[in-house]
Amino acid sequence: MLRIACITVLCIVASGFMVNAPSGQMLRLRQRSACSVSDMKMVEKKEGAKLKAKSGDFDISNPTKLVGVGKEKSEIIAPPSIETECGADYVPLLTALQLEKWEAADQLTRDMLIWIGGEGTRDRNFVYFAEAKSLPMKDMKTIDDLWTVYSKGKFGYSVQKKIWLSKKVNGDFNKFVTEINWNKAPGASGDTGILRRWVPMGNKGNEFVYDLNKAKKGHLPLTSALRGVYLLKSLLQHPAFGNEGSAIPETGSRPQIKYLTPTPRGSQTKTRLGTRRPPPSVK
Repeated sequence: MLRIACITVLCIVASGFMVNAPSGQMLRLRQRSACSVSDMKMVEKKEGAKLKAKSGDFDISNPTKLVGVGKEKSEIIAPPSIETECGADYVPLLTALQLEKWEAADQLTRDMLIWIGGEGTRDRNFVYFAEAKSLPMKDMKTIDDLWTVYSKGKFGYSVQKKIWLSKKVNGDFNKFVTEINWNKAPGASGDTGILRRWVPMGNKGNEFVYDLNKAKKGHLPLTSALRGVYLLKSLLQHPAFGNEGSAIPETGSRPQIKYLTPTPRGSQTKTRLGTRRPPPSVK
């Protein structure tokens, strides 16, 4: 027994084991002759240290959090100045755009054009192309500002006007619909190609793109070409969208429209694109 005790004491002293080592320092047991086993290290763990953590793994110190994945911050966009000359309520349109409900915003925009046109447009449920240029300035500016702000400059009448006046399009409706992706496939020289199909909200079969990331610049808002391009041209000539191009050029051949958005069978005039009665209230 005495011999075993002496050998144990000699091994401990030879190994350099420090009984009075300062707290928190690394303690090492070095291999010395036959009395040691493998190297062992005791390292003070730093607060928040993770064991072989990769991005996307759960944090062992916080099981509800993923390593390397921060909270996604939603961007808050301040609304533009909202003005009206006719007491129109822009809260529904503002809300739809803030929530990126592009299809709802598109329909609300056509509703607003009918509303701000006055009693005549409300009674007949649509706007004549000759009336478009005289729609209230402040209201048209508000509608366009809402679109451009919340789409980050991708949608809006003023955006469409710039495309219409661009050298590439130069007032040619056939080129315009291709540039903003209103057709499913470009046509041959002198026609629009096959235009996308539109149906009222809540129905299947709408072929337009209501996604900010997937839609082409100028894709929204929509304007019906069911009776020709006069309404679109009149809207783009509105002074609220800038004075340049007050006389919208019309170059190229006359639009040869192969396929226009049809009115669903059995539906009434009020279901056509741009003629539904507006829901906004009057303040």
